Parts: sequence; structure tokens; C-alpha cells
Amino acid sequence: MSTLHILVSGDYWHDDFRDQFSSIDCPATMVPLERIETAIDRDYQLIVLAQSRRDQIPQATVDGLRAKMPDVPIVVLLGSWCEGANRSGNPLIGVNQVPWHQWDSRFEKFCTQIRDGVKSDWHLPLTASVSDRVRDFTPAVNVVEELSGCRVLVSAQQRSTFESIADLLKFYQCTSRWAESLAHSQPTDEVDVLLVDGNTASEELVDRILELNSRCEDVPVIAMLNFPRKQDMGLLSEIGVEEVVSKPFTPDELVIPMSRATRNRTTKDSHIA
Repeated sequence: MSTLHILVSGDYWHDDFRDQFSSIDCPATMVPLERIETAIDRDYQLIVLAQSRRDQIPQATVDGLRAKMPDVPIVVLLGSWCEGANRSGNPLIGVNQVPWHQWDSRFEKFCTQIRDGVKSDWHLPLTASVSDRVRDFTPAVNVVEELSGCRVLVSAQQRSTFESIADLLKFYQCTSRWAESLAHSQPTDEVDVLLVDGNTASEELVDRILELNSRCEDVPVIAMLNFPRKQDMGLLSEIGVEEVVSKPFTPDELVIPMSRATRNRTTKDSHIA
């Protein structure tokens, strides 16, 4: 990890990115966008451009970075209000786009790939298809070991959604039950993780989480939402949600938070004991 050095520019001081950049444990050069050319004479393994609003970063800036550092992947870290950039804005060409709430798992994977001496996902050609990006999917051995035997209760309004999640979790040797198929009188004490699927942090979702929490006490809750915002995170945290995963997600982006949540719960239990 000591050889990893990243260049960070854009709105890196914005509140959306405070947690993401404070958790980086490798050398990082941070410069304002207007002075980024003064920092491009160093050996970087990654360029991160923080964008809190649409159309903040000129395409010419990306083109200049690409011309001078063609082998260095460029990631645009999208803030809470960049959701519609691909529909109504001007999405940048020649970059990897990562929503702010998916940074931790994707950067962790990037660091692991660099450490292992393999070309990272962010090094793939931007024209790579979805099949190109998932063709080598193999569950990480350490995550399988942590989650093996994990009992998961999935709350999803559509059975097809539950089945898709359950199929994914089989790769990690987890067993899954669909919460909506259980009567309120059925016991739910044999649960290690509660996954709750929703669209937004709506009143319906909050009520569903509170009801499930009352039936599954002291079980870590992970919510799956469409592009959550800071206020969604705060609201869900207040009612006991430990992790929020954005849809669509990669397998790592779901199971790594699950692994982290179960690990944190085990640590808390050991402290209580």
C-alpha cells in the first residue's frame, strides 16, 4: 500500500466526501481543480475528481489529464446531487463514475487489486461491456469464510427481488428467508443479518424497518436503496440501520457491508460479555 499515491481534485472539501477522503490511508495529493496541472509531474496510481454538482468538471480538464497520464485511471466521485447526470447533464467521457456512497467498497477493491499486482477494474477500457467486467467473478475467500452459515432475512416487496438476492448469497454459503412470506407469529430469532430492499427512505420503508427491528432485536440491518442521499443516511441511521447499499450494486458492494456489520456486532457482543 505504501507505493500507492493518488491525486485528488475538485470539491474534495464538500460534506458529501468528508468521510470518504478522511478514511484514505495512503499518500494523497489534494489540489483545487484550477491548479491541477501543477501536480501532474508525479507518479500517481489513481486520479480522483470530486464532483458535488453536475457539470462542474470541464471535459477539457479530463482530456488534459488523459493526455499527460494515459495509463492512470480517472475516477469521478459523484456527490448527492449528481444522480441525473447521465440523463440530463453532460457526463464526462474517459472516466469511471463512482457514487459517493459506493466509494469505500470500490476503493478497497482497487487497493486490493493493486496490492496483488493485478490490473484493477478501473484500468479496464471504458468500452468494456458488463460481461467483460464480471467475467472473472469469484467470491473472495475471506468474505465467504466470514459469511458462511450466515442466516439472512430479506425484506423485499417483490418475491423476484428476494430470489435474486438469495441466489447471490448462495455463493457466500448464506441461507436466506423472505420476510414477507412469514406470518407475524413465526419466530425470527434465528437471524444474523436483516436486508431491507426499498426505493427511497420513505415512510413505508421506515415503518417496515421499525416493525422488523421489533421482531429481530439486536440484528444488524442493511438497507438497499436507489441512490441514497445524506439525509437518507441520517434518517436510517437514527432508526438503527448500520449500512446503506445503493442499487444497482456489485456482489462486493452488498456482501462486504454484510461482513462488516456482522463483525461489528460480534465485537459489540464480546464487549458486553
